[in-house]
Amino acid sequence: MIKSAYDTLLRSTPHDLSKPFPELATSFTASPDGKTFTFALRRGVKFASGNPFTSADVAFSLNRDNNINAGAANVMAGLSVSTPDAFTVVVTSPDPNLAVPVEMTQFNAAILDSVAPPTAWRNI
Repeated sequence: MIKSAYDTLLRSTPHDLSKPFPELATSFTASPDGKTFTFALRRGVKFASGNPFTSADVAFSLNRDNNINAGAANVMAGLSVSTPDAFTVVVTSPDPNLAVPVEMTQFNAAILDSVAPPTAWRNI
């Protein structure tokens, strides 16, 4: 149900889950050491609230997962998120982690509106 209501940076390829493709991101790259993943974000996207989608929403959502530290959110454990500009997100792992792009397809990586989050999000 969450994936029906919320988008993620990447989506799974139906016949090969190891090859995600862009959804809210337009592209992504991995550093040669497998520790840094840079996502270029789609422009012109708006939330149902009318608020524009930016890298701040991605940072809010992924950091929220880190702060929950339970259940499915644990896949974000140890990852850090930075936002060099409004349409770029960098996810960094302390160790090589080539699963990061696949993790960005999961329901726990759903991107929420950081400006007007519904009260219900605080209870999830």
